Amino acid sequence: MDPQTISTEDLNLPPGYCFAPTDAELIRHYLIKKILNLPLPSAAIMEDIDFYDIDPDQILISDQFLAYYRDKDGYGFTKVVPGRTTRSGGHWKASGPEMPVMDGDEVIGFKSYFDYYSAGGEKSTHWTMLEYRVNPGLIAADSTNINSAFVICKVQNKDDAKNSSSESDSSENIENEKDWNNHIFQTISTENLKLLPGFHFRLKDPEVIHDYLINKILDRPLPTTTIKDIVFYDIDPELLPFGDDGEFPEDAYFFTQAVEGRTTRTSGHWKASGPGVSIMHGDQVIGFRSFFVFYSSGEEKNSNWTMYEYRVNPGLFPAESTNDTLKSKIDTSVICNVHYKEAERFSPSQSFDSVQNEETTDNETDTSSLSMSEQSEITKLDDQS
Repeated sequence: MDPQTISTEDLNLPPGYCFAPTDAELIRHYLIKKILNLPLPSAAIMEDIDFYDIDPDQILISDQFLAYYRDKDGYGFTKVVPGRTTRSGGHWKASGPEMPVMDGDEVIGFKSYFDYYSAGGEKSTHWTMLEYRVNPGLIAADSTNINSAFVICKVQNKDDAKNSSSESDSSENIENEKDWNNHIFQTISTENLKLLPGFHFRLKDPEVIHDYLINKILDRPLPTTTIKDIVFYDIDPELLPFGDDGEFPEDAYFFTQAVEGRTTRTSGHWKASGPGVSIMHGDQVIGFRSFFVFYSSGEEKNSNWTMYEYRVNPGLFPAESTNDTLKSKIDTSVICNVHYKEAERFSPSQSFDSVQNEETTDNETDTSSLSMSEQSEITKLDDQS
């Protein structure tokens, strides 16, 4: 199959798999190949867009590209222009320092955050951007037929990003399923998946409940074998069965049974942070999501491990057709989505000064290593106390 013509239908991805590349994957597999005029993994993943020529709200990304993306991020190749100023007079302003992109011990590129300012505007808009450029040292000086001016831009509207993790965005319907509660999958083995670089398992909240947890409870075929069934709450997170490479993934999913106290064999425990969130499918509540932070035994400060626990809404199952065995599975079956944050990550929604000067007292929950959405969960809890 010609990689330049791979389409969404050709990939035949089960629910949850999407284009969610790491920084290194973007540079190694896409940007460097674009610069060297080498074949891309697929021409259907990213297109050439004049990001710096037009205002961000006028950027049109083809449906064939959007079909791959996890949320509402827009990726594209572009060439940098002086001042990063659009034709309307708006401009992209750097927000924080340029940071290296590592692939193992090698610096393969750099990324920079930008905020968009409309013409004459003193405050930034809701548009943010990550610009990726390759490390010039990786491109031979005597290389011919290269497009060294290319960068990759990842553009996002902060309002869309906020909504994508909220209850309102969870109301997205999964199209072409007239009766989602009776939809039967043909299970695809993880070993049989042929994934292009940058594609990973990143479930949306409704998919967790709709495609995986409900089917697990009802003993129906799952879309894929990706999610393992383990005794999650019996094990410290660093000992979870992530894979054979010994690396902690950015996040991972596990089927398990909820237990009281959520305490591991070593007496570490998962502590709830913030209120639960309803997960919608159309106008129906199909499940709930709760946020937890892991504390090692004897430690007063949280670790770098966080977790979302997903439960199904018991009201989806008619009482007259629910026996004791099924009721027990409904009450205890959960999916845990665990995350490990190795270090603090600068976010375009934060100013550089706030990141440099942020301090956390000893008696507060340390959220420095958490993502913005996870910090928001803890902030909600603090506001309630």
